[in-house]
Amino acid sequence: LGLVLHALHGHGLLKGRHLGIDSSVIEANASLRELVHRNTEEQYWEYVKRLAAQAGIDPDDTKAVRRFDRKRKGRKTSNEDWVNPHDPDAKVGMTKHGACDMIYKPEHTVDLESGAIVAATVRLGNEGDTNELAERVLSAGQTLSRVCDDPKQGKVLRSLTADEGYFAVEEICGLQGEGIRTIIGDPHESRRRREKQDGMVKRVLSKAKRAVESKSGKALLRKRGEHIERSFAHVLDQGGMRRATLRGAANLA
Repeated sequence: LGLVLHALHGHGLLKGRHLGIDSSVIEANASLRELVHRNTEEQYWEYVKRLAAQAGIDPDDTKAVRRFDRKRKGRKTSNEDWVNPHDPDAKVGMTKHGACDMIYKPEHTVDLESGAIVAATVRLGNEGDTNELAERVLSAGQTLSRVCDDPKQGKVLRSLTADEGYFAVEEICGLQGEGIRTIIGDPHESRRRREKQDGMVKRVLSKAKRAVESKSGKALLRKRGEHIERSFAHVLDQGGMRRATLRGAANLA
């Protein structure tokens, strides 16, 4: 990746000043039916058939058992309780089409001025977008500082643009503390919320709000949708990676 980015920078195709970040979904090469309980090691399908039999349904009628599993009261498949022994990194979650399946979350950090992918990672399907956001962004900044010969990061990583799913006060504070402008909408934004906060957090929330509502911020949000959606379409849809053939987060990355 560093070699490719260095070549792009040499041809004037990478500036690294304004970054955008977003995640999507990859369907894992693992089946829900192969899940086993972490404590009892009971297979999920055998567990469902047992519950169906208790409800008076023929456990050998596969279609009836599947209908029962979809509609049974209190249905919950927790990643804390269930694991796929063939791919422990795969997690239960929602696919792009809203179905429950085993998934991973690919994440792209993109230069919004050129569309160049600065960082591409594959995260576990149950990890929140905000988890260690500042750490991931600063890591991408270090890559850019080496590639663009800017060790003090005076020009690279001036802003980060993302959707509301990436907003967490702690992470926004960390990014702004590093001099990074955050164009990330607050899903719980309100004047009342800002007034309840102490001085520093109040300033951070106000600064984030001004950035999102500014003319330059709106332009960057439009570019984020254009460039990041294009990178996912290229890799996942046109590139055939929407459904994984490998197993394990490291192999997929």
